[in-house]
Amino acid sequence: MDNFNYLITQGDPLGLEKLNKNFGALFSPSDETVTFNPATIDDALGLIEMLPRFLPCNVTINVPAGTTSRDMDVIGFEGTRMLFINGATEVGQQTHNVMRMVIGRNNNDLIRITGITVKNTQNRAVFLYRSSAGIYLNRCNVIGGAGEGVGGFGCGDITLNSCSVSGRPVAIAASIANVVCVLLPFGEGNQTLYRAHGNGRINVVTEGTIQGTTYAISTNGGLVIDPQGRARGATTGLAGLFEPPIWHDVILQNGATIAIQTLRLRWVQMGNIVIITGRISLNTGSSIIIGNIPAQIRPNNTVTSITSVVGANRAGDRIVQLLNNGDINVHSGSGETNHREIVLIYTPNN
Repeated sequence: MDNFNYLITQGDPLGLEKLNKNFGALFSPSDETVTFNPATIDDALGLIEMLPRFLPCNVTINVPAGTTSRDMDVIGFEGTRMLFINGATEVGQQTHNVMRMVIGRNNNDLIRITGITVKNTQNRAVFLYRSSAGIYLNRCNVIGGAGEGVGGFGCGDITLNSCSVSGRPVAIAASIANVVCVLLPFGEGNQTLYRAHGNGRINVVTEGTIQGTTYAISTNGGLVIDPQGRARGATTGLAGLFEPPIWHDVILQNGATIAIQTLRLRWVQMGNIVIITGRISLNTGSSIIIGNIPAQIRPNNTVTSITSVVGANRAGDRIVQLLNNGDINVHSGSGETNHREIVLIYTPNN
């Protein structure tokens, strides 16, 4: 324990001499980390409360398996160091159970919590608020209840990796200048998967198997972005006002009635509106069928109209026509030039 004793001689900045008597502490000089191994889950929660708010070194707490009726409160930490709280080691494992998780007013470098299950059924299970610290939740679980599963409010970057949320009216929410990145979420029985409000943003980096009736809701400047870069959810207020549209260079072509050349076709989805635009080469009086349209923007038979902004009907010819299989037919009217720009606007109604 020479390293531990050395840290104490430097003024004992963590109060280790006192904490070591109850929780056992090991100091690693190579990564400047103190590791605690409390005996019970309640001891671990008590240790978090006893730590000084200014962390002069990195701290790791290995939480033992168990169930408690107490909340895990990680509040008010400062400094440039990291706090690691480790529970279960396997994805989906529900062996380290607390009532609620509250992480707020933290301005240290990083807080990472792994393998903790939250079983509060009455309100928001995990509440993240007013923190500039990076918050990383890894393999955590939220069971069913009345409020949001995970809610971020006025934080910096939040990452949810391989976390499960089940049986919630809203699985993951972000509001007030908050950015949440979601990777491989899972769970079932949710009503809405993602809700962004008041300039909050949720980036779904990689889809998992999480299930819900509604994919996303965005209100008052909130934004939900799926892995394909599309803004998702019914939007109101100023949603997406300061976000540039994300264009995709996806080839939507072929099935032409005669030889054609597709110079460029691109598409973007903004809210419930899809725009396809590009420049094609067509002989006078011929047509191109735009097929291979990605499933998420493919129009179905309930689409009543597709607006062609460039190139209105001419000489009685139909310029744009929706085919029964969801392809779009673009026809060059009599006297049209070979090269034509097209802009198609519609609601997919998928």
